[in-house]
Amino acid sequence: MGMRPERGALRLPVTHKDASRAVRLGLRAAVLAAALALAGCAGDSPLAFLNPHVPDVPKVEPTAYPTLGAPDVKRMPVLTPDAQAKLQKDLETLSKDNGKSLEQAIEKGT
Repeated sequence: MGMRPERGALRLPVTHKDASRAVRLGLRAAVLAAALALAGCAGDSPLAFLNPHVPDVPKVEPTAYPTLGAPDVKRMPVLTPDAQAKLQKDLETLSKDNGKSLEQAIEKGT
C-alpha cells in the first residue's frame, strides 16, 4: 500500500495553503466578474446585453404639462424697453424729490 496513483490518475497532495489560495483566487474572480457586470450598467459598453437600448424620447417643455395642486400664478408681463426707460426715469425723479425734501427737513431742523 504505497502512494501509487489509482487507474493511471496522478494524485497530488493538497495542502491547506493550496486550498485557501484557490478560495481567494475564486473570490477575486467573482468580485472582478461582479465589478465588470456593474460597470456595464454604468455607461456605454461593448457588450450589448450590458447596455440596453434606450429609446429616443422627444424633449418636452415643462410648461406643456399642467401643474396639479399648485395654483396658477398671474404674473405681470415683462416690461418693454420703452416701459423700462420710463420706469427708470420715474424712479430717478422720485429719488431726487425725496432727496430734496430730506435736505429741506434737515435745514429746518438746524
